[in-house]
Amino acid sequence: MREPVRIKVCGLTTVRDAEACLEAGVDALGFCFWERSKRYVSVEQAARIADVVGDRVQTVAVVVDMQASQLRDLLRETGIRWAQLHGTESPTFLDEFLPHAYKALGVGGDDIGQ
Repeated sequence: MREPVRIKVCGLTTVRDAEACLEAGVDALGFCFWERSKRYVSVEQAARIADVVGDRVQTVAVVVDMQASQLRDLLRETGIRWAQLHGTESPTFLDEFLPHAYKALGVGGDDIGQ
């Protein structure tokens, strides 16, 4: 039996966009905390959006080479439950945040902010 397809939309910056995603039936919302990204969102913005969506979808912090203490603080301050690691984080770093974290692997370049 095949697993159902799950949809995550990344780069949200407004409550309005998050609500549109909920209406469309997405499973997860991603918030980009990499300052060089065009879709960068502040901790305050992400916390506000995460508060509005509550437990209706998974919320994911998309980060690049963030220190473990910074990531713990970010998750606590925003209420976001998952972390998507896009940098050079080690397997040991990932282990610290399991089971609510995963490592993204690039296949063609470092264009996270595009």
